[in-house]
Amino acid sequence: MITIYRNNIVKFCGILILFVFTKAWSQTEILLSSDYYQTVPSGKVWILKTGKSTKCEFSFNPNQMGSLCSAQLIKDLKLIGVCEGERPNIKVFPVYLSEYKKADITDKFIFQITLSKNDEIVFLPGAKVFLNGCLYSFYITEISVNDKQLEEYRLKKEKVMKEYDNSQATSYFKEGMRLKTGERFDEAIDYFSQSISLNPTFSEAYYQRGHCKGLMARLEASIEDYNKAIELDQNNDEALNGRAATSAELGNDASALKDYTKAIKLQPNNVEYLINRAVLELKINQLDDALSDLNKVIGNDSKNIRAIMERGNVYQAKKELSLAMTDYNYVIENDKKNDLAFANRGLLKCGSKDYQGAIDDYTKAIELNKENYWTYLQRGLAFGYLGKYQEALPDLTKAIESNSQFSVTALYYRGFSKYNLKDNGACKDWKEASEKGLKVATDALNKYCKSKGSN
Repeated sequence: MITIYRNNIVKFCGILILFVFTKAWSQTEILLSSDYYQTVPSGKVWILKTGKSTKCEFSFNPNQMGSLCSAQLIKDLKLIGVCEGERPNIKVFPVYLSEYKKADITDKFIFQITLSKNDEIVFLPGAKVFLNGCLYSFYITEISVNDKQLEEYRLKKEKVMKEYDNSQATSYFKEGMRLKTGERFDEAIDYFSQSISLNPTFSEAYYQRGHCKGLMARLEASIEDYNKAIELDQNNDEALNGRAATSAELGNDASALKDYTKAIKLQPNNVEYLINRAVLELKINQLDDALSDLNKVIGNDSKNIRAIMERGNVYQAKKELSLAMTDYNYVIENDKKNDLAFANRGLLKCGSKDYQGAIDDYTKAIELNKENYWTYLQRGLAFGYLGKYQEALPDLTKAIESNSQFSVTALYYRGFSKYNLKDNGACKDWKEASEKGLKVATDALNKYCKSKGSN
């Protein structure tokens, strides 16, 4: 039900007074209720304006404490919401009410409106309008409009709604970032998606959603979001870096290299991008390029542990072993919890036949990271080189049980440890490794076992 209040009109003569008379009849006060939504009639607009006084009726006394609504309204500025639309697509326009006093002989309160974002909110013909649950009734101005005026209001409404959507999109984005920081990636993705639904051109929201998907190993879906982020903003260097890292993980090294290069062109001194590209260049054997990128980082930051560590890996690949050792030593001296530096230095020591030194480094690496099964394999091999076959068995078995990419190799070498211990299980290990496609295991099976079926 709509209750209409009109001001009493006193009839005066004269053109100026006639204009005032006409103007008065063109505006009415519409009573909104929280019980149901009301539709703006054809040829009318409903308007909320900052500074306008209005009468409100709450479902409780706003001065009383203890209810959900009173918690919302106990501040000096009372916050309520005027809503538009139907579930689930409802937009809530925050309205602050101040300077209130009790209206005479009623349970209503008189407030002055202060809008949170705009000086004026317009509801167009056909809009469904209602109040939040804390507010029982609220008066809003209705104005009759012609087609030209309606179009002006429509354009103003479009501007307001774009600002509203962008503001809401930013709020959802900020909450998504909070959840992402807390590693609640599924929830963060939901908030980034809501941000995107309100602002489909929000490049950064696509990037952050893609990054969350990548962290959850949803690589193809991650690429899709990075693509959209870059389509919307070709200068989004974070999205280029993210797409490059994911492409490399998917084995698309050429695409990854192009994206890293584009990101670095946008941010020439970005340490993360330069190191990431160097790691990829090492992977595809572009060793001089990798060294150049890492030296650029180290030239600007001589204590960058990650860059020095990766440079050690490049030197190792280039067979410049003394330089690699120097870099690994520096990393270990300055980061005693870097398990990869211990493991890689162990590999260098093993190559120079310092097997006990290698075992010591591998042991430290395993203490720091018990999940790196490559290190178990390498320590098992070092024990074998020293003829300590019994000590080698637990490490090789650990590597086998990991079901990692090193398992078949470990199976082959465990066969040799067993063979040297005169354990007939050697042939069984070689047979299993042979069945899994390892040719050298087939050769060992043929050479050392009486038959391929031997145990």
